[in-house]
Order: sequence, then structure tokens, then C-alpha cells
Amino acid sequence: MKKTLGLLAALTAAAAVAVYKLSKDDEKKIKELDDSKEKILRSVEEQGFEPVVTDKEETGFVSNAYPHLTEADLIELTKKNDEMFATIADLQPTDEYPIQHMVQFAKPIDLEEFKNIVISEGYVITGGEKENELLVLHISKMDHDDISAKVFYLANLAKAHDGVYEGWICKK
Repeated sequence: MKKTLGLLAALTAAAAVAVYKLSKDDEKKIKELDDSKEKILRSVEEQGFEPVVTDKEETGFVSNAYPHLTEADLIELTKKNDEMFATIADLQPTDEYPIQHMVQFAKPIDLEEFKNIVISEGYVITGGEKENELLVLHISKMDHDDISAKVFYLANLAKAHDGVYEGWICKK
């Protein structure tokens, strides 16, 4: 019985030491995360990104990479993107699928300028159902960040050419 009690006391002490050590490790990790967060924020600001505060007091970053898009444009595009991804949640993120972006233009000359740029970058273009509408096609994995970057790029380019990015669909 004495051996069992001694063993139990030793195990309890070892557990207490382990819990103490884990709590100290957690404190250290939290401090390291805070430090790395500050480094990332400084790095992002140095690269030309500007902090944006929304109504919810969340801080995000708007890149100078999309100069023709306003903060409202980026928020709307992000919302549309999230809605689209919700409808295709059953697709495998590692598989590639055809993606079709719809862009509408007021004038044919703007459409042609946009079209020449995106074709030179490897996109496939077809005419849309409406007048002065283009369908921009490519194959992509269902990676949220990758598709979002393409959406922002195409929307920015469309706006630079007096066009309107209307959204995208995945052709399953």
C-alpha cells in the first residue's frame, strides 16, 4: 500500500510539473505569436499595404495592387466570393475545375482593350449572352485565396477599362 501511495504521489507531482511547464510554454508561445504578429504588421505596412478599419472594428489590409477598386468594391467582391464558395463546398479543393468570370462593358473599345490584356496573360475569352459581355475562362483548383486573387485582378482590370465585374461560376 505504501508503494502505491508513493507511486501515486510521484505521479501527481510529475503531472503538476508537466502542467506547470505546459502553462509556461503556452505563455511563451502566446508572447512569440504576439511578437510575430507585430513583425508581420510592420512588414505588411512597409510593403505598401494600408490598414483598413471596418464598422466591426476589425483591421484588414487593402493592397495597392488593386488601385481601381475601392474598399467597398473589395468588400462586395469578398462577399460574392464567399457566397460562391458556399455553393460549391462539395468540390474537392485539390481538383481542378473550369471557372467562368462574367465582365460587362459599356463600350466595345473598352471590351477589346480588356480582352487583349487577359488573352496575353493566358485566359481564354468568349462572348457572353449580353451585348458587350465577356466570359473569362480558366482552369483552377478550388483554392479560396487563388480564386480571390483572380477575381480582384479581373475586377480591377475591368474597372480600369470602364467595365463591371459581375461574378464567377464554377462549371462542374
